[in-house]
Amino acid sequence: MKSIDKYNYDIDAVCGRYVIDAKSIMGLLSLGIPKEIFIVIHTNNKDVISKFEEDIFKWKVEE
Repeated sequence: MKSIDKYNYDIDAVCGRYVIDAKSIMGLLSLGIPKEIFIVIHTNNKDVISKFEEDIFKWKVEE
């Protein structure tokens, strides 16, 4: 499994009113198990965004 740390950009996880560093395992664990988490990667580099979407899509849970 590849780590999110390979991305040299800030990545946030947004859940309701909370915004945490998505690279922080403790921050992610503090969210519990929410229904939805929105991920924001802070870059305009389309190649990086595309690669990130490919990587993160593997973790998407369908209802």
